[in-house]
Amino acid sequence: MNIPMKSKFFILVALVTSLSFAAQAQLKIGYTNIDLIVSQLPETRAAENEFTSFETKLGQQFQAKQQELQVKQDTYEKTAATLTEEQMLALQTELQTMYNSLQQFQAEAQQSLTRKRNELLQPAYDKAQKAIEDVAKENGYTYVFSDGNGAILLVAPEQDNITNLVFAKLGITPPADGEKRKLYYRQQLIDNKIFETLLFQKGRVFLCSIYCFN
Repeated sequence: MNIPMKSKFFILVALVTSLSFAAQAQLKIGYTNIDLIVSQLPETRAAENEFTSFETKLGQQFQAKQQELQVKQDTYEKTAATLTEEQMLALQTELQTMYNSLQQFQAEAQQSLTRKRNELLQPAYDKAQKAIEDVAKENGYTYVFSDGNGAILLVAPEQDNITNLVFAKLGITPPADGEKRKLYYRQQLIDNKIFETLLFQKGRVFLCSIYCFN
């Protein structure tokens, strides 16, 4: 998720203020990467599998509509010379209606994919959040900041990284450092991967982007 520059400024001010206050009050501050934690949960794997099935179903529905439009377009092109003006106008109207329906389906599919992804991943994020809160409480951390995607935490002591403690709380073996980097870039792909779908527009094929993950 991209954070607006103005919001980042206020977050940075809040962070600096919190750190200054922490130094005065001797508060304990930690940090972790909730996206990395979520990526290792079995719930996430199950969510990805269910999402893939959902995505495939939408893709099949889209392809069926696209093929129907293609057949109608081919019929129009082959018979246009023999059609009366009234028949041609009726067929053009039908093609435009089918195209508009395809566009609407594509837009609704994109929204459905986003909602489905959030719905399927929410339990995993809730579980990770609960584990982070428990670890913070058990280890005396007053604040826990994120160093994940879109975070502004640039430098921090490694001893205040509670990620492995959270993994232990969840009964999960932490990934190796190299695997963590792979998982970070994979998370970037999950957030931004483009599912390229063929759309038919005015007799020509063009690419249409739907955000998804698998």
